[in-house]
Amino acid sequence: MFSTIKAKLLAFFLSLVLFAFLSSFFANYYLRKNEKKLSEIVTKIERINNLVWEDIRVTRDFFSNETINSNFYKSGVSPYLNTHYDICKQIDSSMILLNESQLNQDFELDSKIINMSKLFLVYRTSMDSIIKNIVIRGFKDFGIEGEMRNYAHLLENYEKEIGPADILELRRHEKDFIIRQEDQYVVKHKKLSDNVRLRLMSSHHVTSDKKNEILSILNKYTISFNKMVLYDKKIGLKTQSGIKKGIDNRIDDMAVSFNSIKAAAEIKVKLGLARVQNIYLSIWIIYLIISISFSIYISRKFSMEVSMLKNRVVKFINSDFTKKNIFPVKSSKYEIDILSTQLNIMEKHISKLMIELKETNTELQTFIYRASHDLKSPVSSIQGLVNVAKFDTLDSNTLEYFSMIDSSCFKLYSIIEELALINVIKKGEIENREVNIQDLIFKTIAGFKSTNDLDNIIFSAEFIIKSQLYSDERLLRIIVYNLIENSIKYSKNVPGFSFIKIRVTQDVSEMIRIDIEDNGVGIKKDVQQNIFDMFFRDTNLANSSGLGLYIVQNSLKRLKGAIKLQSEEGCGTTFSVYLPNAVRLKKIAERVVQNEQLVAAHSQLALNYV
Repeated sequence: MFSTIKAKLLAFFLSLVLFAFLSSFFANYYLRKNEKKLSEIVTKIERINNLVWEDIRVTRDFFSNETINSNFYKSGVSPYLNTHYDICKQIDSSMILLNESQLNQDFELDSKIINMSKLFLVYRTSMDSIIKNIVIRGFKDFGIEGEMRNYAHLLENYEKEIGPADILELRRHEKDFIIRQEDQYVVKHKKLSDNVRLRLMSSHHVTSDKKNEILSILNKYTISFNKMVLYDKKIGLKTQSGIKKGIDNRIDDMAVSFNSIKAAAEIKVKLGLARVQNIYLSIWIIYLIISISFSIYISRKFSMEVSMLKNRVVKFINSDFTKKNIFPVKSSKYEIDILSTQLNIMEKHISKLMIELKETNTELQTFIYRASHDLKSPVSSIQGLVNVAKFDTLDSNTLEYFSMIDSSCFKLYSIIEELALINVIKKGEIENREVNIQDLIFKTIAGFKSTNDLDNIIFSAEFIIKSQLYSDERLLRIIVYNLIENSIKYSKNVPGFSFIKIRVTQDVSEMIRIDIEDNGVGIKKDVQQNIFDMFFRDTNLANSSGLGLYIVQNSLKRLKGAIKLQSEEGCGTTFSVYLPNAVRLKKIAERVVQNEQLVAAHSQLALNYV
């Protein structure tokens, strides 16, 4: 009965008519249902508020108990922190659900929810910061305090040279500050340590070696004490200052924000209920008029034509845009007939272009391959003849011209080599195997140093990777070579000033990241989107063919990788390459990595094939 589109559309619109009549009888039911939905938003706000206050209570318990618990500093594990992180996750998910609910109900609370989310993010970030600083500051035998206590115990071995009273006085000032957090004890501690240092240096009863040994321990002890003082002030737990004061301020701000959003939501609930009531009282009249008219018109006029056009488009797409459908051209004023005619023209045009494009692509690859091979021999012959001719003349001008010809031939030969390399990259098979990335980078740097005078450039490399990289070593070598070469070409020729830093890391998604940073001439903002184009050169400072970054682009495309550019003119450039670890790629779903996992917020991948 409903096997055709016409019948389905007719049934659909007739159902609307029936719904219009029934809606008047079920208005009260829908009003109660919507009242519940609207009230749920207020409930969700109250739930988030309760979770926040629960988290505040848990973090306060953490400050009271774990900051003086040696087991926490030893293991790094705290049930309070586990509860804190779990509550934060609940708050994040509750925020998302709240935002979705208010959007569905058109509550217009976006800005208030965003503000509330920002306040909570600042609060959570401050908590992460204070926890980190608490761990660094330490307690008893751990952290900075543990380091300080260790040096204090070492000083006690020299009571005879220092004096037991001074050692006890130093420890007393130290403990007084820890308990009272008052600056006077820091001043007293410094004054006493300075006096001990001066007295020890002027003593004739202590050997020079022992003096140096005691002074070294005393210096380390005072440095550790001062570091502990700085961290106590930065944290501000006992004095309610520093990071702790900032957290308390954020708590007050969140309380104000929650009250504001709750009040706004309650007003919206009342308005929403009134609006729903008015809508349900009038909607059945609108449905009655429109549905009858359109159900008959649409089911009769468009069902067949739309179905036919859909089948044509599907068939054309499935044929890879090459199989044309032959239909008669109609001269009609109806849009469906005009669309059919235009589709005929489009299919013909696209099919022709696809064939021409495939032929052109094949011809271009063949041309590049043949040209790169056929041009090498004449260029090499010219270079050979130039080298021979240099021995047959002593004229300086002639020799200079020959050198210029030889240099131009070398540039041409390099371009030919790079064009051939592009063709190989695009057509070659990917061979994933274990790659020693550290060895590859060091050999590349050594290769540049052996063939160039690079004494004015300082190279450094850092490797922080957990697992072995599996990739195509040939393509990876090409990428690293061209990016380092690019940094060398555009470096500033200032001895001891120019540097190239290489850093290899691995993120949680098993992606390998290679950062190549230099402090060269940089790239202008207005041309950064063009640097991966073939033969593009931003500056004449370097002797470049403009193919290096284009080769990097094609190599990364084959490896399903990505690259990010950060550069400022005159200050340097950083290229960040992201490579999937091929041994982990068991299926497509496992190698999909969202952009926000690759780069910091608001930054864009210049090239992304991940």
